[in-house]
Amino acid sequence: MKGLKLKSETRDHSITNPLPAHSIFWWSIKVVCGATLIASLFLMIIYNINVLFRAPILLAQSLVVVGGLSSILHYRFLKQGSNDIAEPKALIVDRGLFRWIRHPMYISDMIAYTGLFLIAPNLATLMVLLLAYLALAKQAMVEDEFLQATFGRQFSEWRANTRLLMPLIF
Repeated sequence: MKGLKLKSETRDHSITNPLPAHSIFWWSIKVVCGATLIASLFLMIIYNINVLFRAPILLAQSLVVVGGLSSILHYRFLKQGSNDIAEPKALIVDRGLFRWIRHPMYISDMIAYTGLFLIAPNLATLMVLLLAYLALAKQAMVEDEFLQATFGRQFSEWRANTRLLMPLIF
């Protein structure tokens, strides 16, 4: 990973196609799942829906806050590297969680979604949570393909030293 800081000069400018259409599908699924988990909180209050178990509310709320703040922080890192994150001009490899994982915003979303689930744990929100995890993992894989095509060898070197979503695991 040495020497892989912000390198805009290595971008392959022959890539003009943004992320493939199927990536929009997984990203949309992720957004719908997040909105559904938030809506489930309101539905649980309004209709007094039973929960599967009672999780410590402070833990659940902390996961939502930590996941949300981490996502915002890593989004800002991406924006500093390029004004248009759909057409990156540089790999961000030395800030925040980018040192260990390639998609820290998605793991941040997973953390926040887990917190939302723990606030209103029922069978429906469990299914939505699992679908959200799948969508986030699939979207990360699609973006890896795009970054490989865009940055080539530089991305390959970074990928060899990092994980997709979870340090040391996946």
